[in-house]
Amino acid sequence: MSAPALSIVMPAHNAGTTIGEAIASVQRQSERCWELIVVDDGSDDRGPSVVDEIASDDPRVRLLRRPRGGRSSARNAGIDEAVGEHVMFLDADDLLEESAVASLLAGARRSACGAVYGAWRHIDLAGAPLDSSGRVEGEMTLDRLLSMDVFLIHSQIIRRDVLGEARFDPRLSSCEDLDLWLRLATRGIRWEPVDPCVAVYRLGPRTRSVALFKAMAGVLERGYARARESANIASDIDVSGERESRVLERAAFDFAHLMLLDDPTPSKERAAGVLRSLTRSGTRALCPLSPNAGADLALSHLPLSEERGRDAWRGSLERYTAHAAAWWSRVEREGWGEQGFARRAMDVLVFLLCNEIGDVAERLVERAASSERIVVLGLGRNGVRVARALHRRGIEVVARDDGLDRARAQERLGDIPVRFIESTEAFDPGAVHIMSVLDDGAYLGSLPDGLRVVRWREVASEAEGEIRTRIRASLAVRELKPQPEGASERRAG
Repeated sequence: MSAPALSIVMPAHNAGTTIGEAIASVQRQSERCWELIVVDDGSDDRGPSVVDEIASDDPRVRLLRRPRGGRSSARNAGIDEAVGEHVMFLDADDLLEESAVASLLAGARRSACGAVYGAWRHIDLAGAPLDSSGRVEGEMTLDRLLSMDVFLIHSQIIRRDVLGEARFDPRLSSCEDLDLWLRLATRGIRWEPVDPCVAVYRLGPRTRSVALFKAMAGVLERGYARARESANIASDIDVSGERESRVLERAAFDFAHLMLLDDPTPSKERAAGVLRSLTRSGTRALCPLSPNAGADLALSHLPLSEERGRDAWRGSLERYTAHAAAWWSRVEREGWGEQGFARRAMDVLVFLLCNEIGDVAERLVERAASSERIVVLGLGRNGVRVARALHRRGIEVVARDDGLDRARAQERLGDIPVRFIESTEAFDPGAVHIMSVLDDGAYLGSLPDGLRVVRWREVASEAEGEIRTRIRASLAVRELKPQPEGASERRAG
């Protein structure tokens, strides 16, 4: 019997509730030439029995039993048993898309390095899709890894001879995959991209602590030290201590925002401990966080820390903003953000939330829906939101955008059909025009008199006022001043 094209290594410890689904995602692969090596890491649940039952009907599935030694040791044991030309790693609570193996193998066979990675998406514990994902953006190189730009462990495959004797560090209980990728990349390995989404990552409860951040920081610090000592590093890769510090600072702010909801202290002592761990007893000052960056982190990381998508802000606005406000006040007091950071970050967050939970596009469509003809003016980010809202109602999407890259716009719209109006065509006086451009003064001035227009800017201002009212009511000690006319479209900076 010929060797399989791919060996998939799956460590498992007390994964009885999820491992059957994980294995089923492998069995559904369009590419059939694989082996799955499940390494049971001292489980005391029904997980091994689930695997035994599956393996009795599918000889491609094998179960190895070993005493508890941790994920790294379990994966290493699986690698040592692998006979496939390529190796892949899949945790027992995650999934593969049906074309994952075929897409990754095809890419790896074309790759000079024999290593590739693809995109991924997130689901919650129940399997419901979340609105966060990871995209493929060019080769994954040492330079990118040193910026903490990483891929999921099960979104990549690597040729077994390229992996060679490299193994996961059994001393590490977290970030062991980043540690391995950094060591391989220092040898010159690059992961070439493949287009499709290949991996599904299940977000579940996890404990975040200062100790865990220190472990992650240690992996990155050793990666920089190893790169500085290597003779193989290209001269255009910045491995300086200054860059290392900036990357660690960004990672610390990321990590701190993920800890906020589990930090009951009024002044967010636990989150502050992450930042303090980098100052090394005050010997190094942190580069201040910008209000824009703080707002972006709160928008994405607060719901993510609860394994939820951004839509969770609808029902958790008051709770989330209370935690953010307490943390941002601490950031400002410590000098980790510029003067006025807390108020400006909240202003930016309100602006961002208008697009996330303000339902601006839906409100615009509602106001225009009485007309038989609707034209979207501008197909930028807001215009695409309006187009989607129209499509959900079964209304034809008609758009006018003289400076539009239509191919790029259609890519954003996906399978939503759009009828474009040429710039030489006259405006339709009987249609309602939805102005999706935020800074719309010049555009409005160029339109014919009497044209019926509903404006994104006006509806966004209404939504912003409603969000501010909710936040103001929930923060009794923190009053948010109304912004002046037109301020809603300006991000701080």
